Amino acid sequence: MTFLPRRHDRLCPTGNRIHRWARPGGIRDAPDIAYWRDAVSGREVNIIVKSPASLLPFEVKYRERAPVDAKSGLAVYSVAEGVKQAYLVTKQDADFGVSRLEGIDTQFLKVPAHVLCYLLRQAERQLWK
Repeated sequence: MTFLPRRHDRLCPTGNRIHRWARPGGIRDAPDIAYWRDAVSGREVNIIVKSPASLLPFEVKYRERAPVDAKSGLAVYSVAEGVKQAYLVTKQDADFGVSRLEGIDTQFLKVPAHVLCYLLRQAERQLWK
């Protein structure tokens, strides 16, 4: 017998729908996906993935140069939330590596957008096996 997934919708903080899929043996928990914006400075983080096990902020800078500095929204958020790893999604193939900023414990991982898309697809495939 084959079970078809049943979808349970709920709203996340961004107002977008996120889904939980029912599978044999229970509901697979989907992470909350949100964004962050500082009301005073206007700094922001484009994507924040929250689950009970992790907190992953992503800043998308799809341009020729994508530096990380201590005043960026990604750095400010990482310090405030005690994030160990944050992701800077970039345009250039050569933008691949780990950066650190003085006085901040967070590792900033630069990942080209096309590589991140590939890794997300592979993770999704593993999740549903």
